[in-house]
Amino acid sequence: WDMKEDFFRGCPGTLPGEPGYYLNNIILTSSTATPQDIPLQETGSVIGWANKTAYSGSDVYRGTINTSESYATNDKVHWVFDWPTHAGNGTFQTIIWGNKGSYDINQIDASYIQYPAFDYDGYYLTIINKDYWVTYFNEDKIRQYDSNFALLASYNSPANRPRGITYGNNYLWVSCGDNKIFKMDISNMSVISSYSSPATVPRGLTWHNNKLYVVCGDNKIYELNPATGAVVHSFTSPMENTADIAFDNDGNIWTANGSYNINRYNLNNGNLLNSLRGPYSYSLGLFSMENNELIFLYPMGSNRRSYLIKVKYLNIGARTLLPQPVTKTSTNTMKVQYDFIFED
Repeated sequence: WDMKEDFFRGCPGTLPGEPGYYLNNIILTSSTATPQDIPLQETGSVIGWANKTAYSGSDVYRGTINTSESYATNDKVHWVFDWPTHAGNGTFQTIIWGNKGSYDINQIDASYIQYPAFDYDGYYLTIINKDYWVTYFNEDKIRQYDSNFALLASYNSPANRPRGITYGNNYLWVSCGDNKIFKMDISNMSVISSYSSPATVPRGLTWHNNKLYVVCGDNKIYELNPATGAVVHSFTSPMENTADIAFDNDGNIWTANGSYNINRYNLNNGNLLNSLRGPYSYSLGLFSMENNELIFLYPMGSNRRSYLIKVKYLNIGARTLLPQPVTKTSTNTMKVQYDFIFED
């Protein structure tokens, strides 16, 4: 980078910033996904990790650098890490170099873009024809904003304490504090019908495969027949205290717990695909875009604005999928060697 920077120095204009190289930790994960150059690649559950400092403690995940066997030349860096019998036990198939979150073993740090987009205290949102529709729990309002975040209209909620909001089958669906779910005509915001929530405290709503989904205060996710409100299927959310949900294009589900944590799961096998820590507590309003990018809301930003937050990318510098899974048990130690080779 220093050499590239020399070509820019002294020329009028803006010197480009040095790109981030996220190589602080080596992380062994359960993911079997092929590496992809996308903002939200699957990372899986962490089986073991190590950083570039020596470690000899009791952590059941952490290994240590082997300083006697690691070395560097002009065209190669050879890293060696060791795990004792009590650490790194499980099955992994992916090796990630990146920044590991410090709050949960499975969290990989992410970079975010935030926009001071909406009026203060907006909690949940959906997108319809590029317009943002946001519920205001404490004001009993639903507000519509254009793609540049300009306020287009403010509507009364069909009942007090509106929470979840989604769009499906050409209708707007809203969950409210009276434990009902409302079907609304988006052209005039009139209520077409309503039915009781399958459990108390309906929270986030989402639409997927022509079905309406709601997560309730019992931490269950209910798949509903949108015509009648009848429960088609229900299951306990894989995340505790789930407050909002959204499906990605592959049928995996994002969950937010109304604090910092946002996770993605494969519902077919229950496996964790991603674990994120948002930049603020009380992250809600999950919405998965058509390209599987994730956005969400933080209702209480500075300057009396609600922030729209987009996951820019995961802080990953390198990633390798092994040809076969590797299983380590407590009867064995383990050595992992990883080479970075620099070619002309």
